[in-house]
Amino acid sequence: MNDKKTRKRNTRGSGSLLEKAVFTMAIGLLFLLLPWLFSASPGMDNISAGLRLPGWLSLGIGLVLLAVHRVRKGRTSPAPDTAEAGSGR
Repeated sequence: MNDKKTRKRNTRGSGSLLEKAVFTMAIGLLFLLLPWLFSASPGMDNISAGLRLPGWLSLGIGLVLLAVHRVRKGRTSPAPDTAEAGSGR
C-alpha cells in the first residue's frame, strides 16, 4: 500500500511543476496587460497600479518554477557521452 503512494507521487512531479510555472506566468502577464486592455475606463488607474506588483511577482515566481523544472529535468536525463563526441577528428 505504501509503494502505490510513492509511485503516484513520483509520476506527477515534474509535469505538474511545468504546468504551475506556465499558469503562474500567464496570470502575471494577464495582470500586466490588463491595464492596457481597459485603459479607456477612468476608474482603472487605481486598479492598474495595484495590479503591477502582483503581476511582476507572479511572473517572477513562474520563471523560478520554470528554472526549477529545467534543473530537475536535467538531473534525470542521462549525461551525453563525451568520449564519443571528442573522438571524431
